[in-house]
Amino acid sequence: MRFAITMLCFIGIASVIGTILKQNEPYENYIIKFGQFWFEFFEAMGLYNVYQAFWFLLILIFLIISTSFCVSRNSPKILKEYKKFQLNARERSLKSFKHSYEIPVKKFSASKLEKLLTENKFRLKKQTNKNGDLIISAKKGDLQKLGYIFTHLAIIIISIGGLMDGNLVLKMQELSGSKQIIYEDLALNDVPETGKLTNSNFSYRAQMLLREGEKQSVAVLKAKEGYFIQDLPFIVGLNDFRIEHYSTGQPKSFESDLIVEDKETGELIKKTINVNSPLTFNGITIYQSSFEDGGSELALDVWNLHSAEKTSKMESIIFDIMILNASSSYDLKIDNNLLSDELIYKKYDIDSLQFYESELYYSRNPKIHFNIYSNVKKRILKSIDSLKNIK
Repeated sequence: MRFAITMLCFIGIASVIGTILKQNEPYENYIIKFGQFWFEFFEAMGLYNVYQAFWFLLILIFLIISTSFCVSRNSPKILKEYKKFQLNARERSLKSFKHSYEIPVKKFSASKLEKLLTENKFRLKKQTNKNGDLIISAKKGDLQKLGYIFTHLAIIIISIGGLMDGNLVLKMQELSGSKQIIYEDLALNDVPETGKLTNSNFSYRAQMLLREGEKQSVAVLKAKEGYFIQDLPFIVGLNDFRIEHYSTGQPKSFESDLIVEDKETGELIKKTINVNSPLTFNGITIYQSSFEDGGSELALDVWNLHSAEKTSKMESIIFDIMILNASSSYDLKIDNNLLSDELIYKKYDIDSLQFYESELYYSRNPKIHFNIYSNVKKRILKSIDSLKNIK
């Protein structure tokens, strides 16, 4: 019993973590939020998908085994006690009960007693002993003893549901090598059989991205940094998508007009779903989880950041910003608000976001980034030499 309670405590703690920490987010989001060290630590602990982590499923398995043992050991005694009526009690032992009362037979007949007990929801059983005495045994409220069995059975059922939702079978297939996570962006025809899941997969949470007018018969099941392809027993099509906004511009509600076709029978179902109104078909429930731009046309301006002209411009911007920041340490009798980076951005016809994105781009190309700052350093040293000559 103590072991089962300990397992329940661990499950409670894990559930709190899984509730507070958003699950199944893109790994980039976790890196930005926690940093590289804590990202790797939390990943090793399986906290980004708590309910499918091996340690969580292992806890559920131990809980099921422990609880099943408790039920199998104690249920026969409880059921026997529930069915048992005390019919062999003697008069002396009955009088020794803490709550006992004697009623004269003349005033209270056995039939009246039976009727009174029945009206008050007592279960009773009667028997005549060797001396011809009628013994009536009555019980009430003993259903609470069955609560032990029902409570423990509920824990077992919920835990089995947790194993199913945690893709335990799929994880066993991964361990055996019959299924392997796909880490590359592949066309559907190029996906190997080891990366595909059939309709026999009885529990999964997969995602499907549909544009208006498109149809899909497979969904993507995320797994770590990769995915599996989950085959569906039907084809889902999106006829129309609508969204309403508040006056502030925030999304108010969004609806999707779906058409679902059964692959075997050809049965068609049309339904409009929204956030709180999903569609259930052949035991599979389809929810709206999110929405995004489905293909708006964009006009893009492209710059070759590797060109000498662009790197030279970046050098000039960084040089001017460094000189401006250095001048702030001197009393130049000038309003400091005028000596801001925005002045430099305006000079070169850019904004702070463009400068930040350019800096981020060059930082990902160490060789170019190093050359830019090396040239800036040379320009600063040259300027210092010029000032010395003036002096």
